[in-house]
Formats: sequence, C-alpha cells, structure tokens
Amino acid sequence: MNYYEWKESDIACTECGWSGKGDDAELGEMFAEGAEFHCPQCDHRFGFVPFPTIDETLSDSRSDRTDRKIAEIRLARFERFKPLSSADQLPDLDPIPQTLTWDIITDPGGENCVVILNGEQEIWRELCWWEDYRRFAEVAKILSQKYGKTLRDLVPTRRSKDDLYGDRISSIGYVDRVRQALARGEMESIDS
Repeated sequence: MNYYEWKESDIACTECGWSGKGDDAELGEMFAEGAEFHCPQCDHRFGFVPFPTIDETLSDSRSDRTDRKIAEIRLARFERFKPLSSADQLPDLDPIPQTLTWDIITDPGGENCVVILNGEQEIWRELCWWEDYRRFAEVAKILSQKYGKTLRDLVPTRRSKDDLYGDRISSIGYVDRVRQALARGEMESIDS
C-alpha cells in the first residue's frame, strides 16, 4: 500500500476502538524514508508509513500541489547533480593518493554539495543530504574500485559531519567502520 492509499484507507485502533481514515491519524516521529502514525485518541502507534517516491508524487492524482512542486524541484536537482554511480565517472590520478577528503561546500547556486578532494583538487561533486552516512559508504566503494588498495582513507571534514552523521548516533560508528574497511582494502565487506 502506498502513502496515498494509506491516507484514504479505513483504520481502527486496537487499543481504544477509534476509527477513521489514515489521513486522520496523528503524525508521530518522522524519518527520511517515512513517518510513524498514531491514534489521535489514545496515541497507540499504528506503524510506519513510507513517504511517496518522487514518481508516485508526480503520477498520483491524490498528491497535493505543494508535494508535486517539491517533487519537481527535487527531480530538477537530481538532473543537475547526478550522483556518482560508476568508477568511470572519476578522473585518473597520478599518483593515486592514499587519502581523499569528504567535504561540504555551497555552490554558486546555493546548493550544498559533497565534494571529494585530492588535496585542493576536486575530483567529484554531488548533492549533500542529511544523514548522508550510507552515501559515504557507497562513494567509498566506488572510490575503492577506481583507485584500488592504494586509497586507504576518506576523511570527513569537520564542517561535513553535521550533514554526514545527522541525528543518528550509530552513523558515527558506521562511518568509522567504512574508513577501517577502506584502510584494510576490504570495502566489499561494507553494506551500503
């Protein structure tokens, strides 16, 4: 069941007997992928509902105008800043560095971007997202594929850490494990 179907579906609370539409439920804790919803009468948790994808928002007639506009903006951002998906997108470096840097900059258009640096040389740029730690692992794997075992570390700068770690305490340990796997030349052991 997608987000719009859930909003229109009939739901009932097993704790207090309240019934209504999904749209009448109280919004609980929100996450990047969706939100928890609760009974408006007794606060019993109904469960997690994933947010609609960009495609669902743009194609579903039940999505509201504001959500459609936001989806259009996000899609345009994705088109401008395609994420790194292949080692072929990276430049050849001679010599191959042992360390690269994960940094954040604001580009002239006002977008916050992750930049991968070899010293002062920018080798990659893509959009920055909140709690980007899983993306850190994906990028580290691609960097490892391109530069092999010579590359031993991807070091986050101080200014990148807020967006990289976000509010998730476990993200710090996750990034540390990625860096340790990169140092050992064992990036295939990391789940991204």
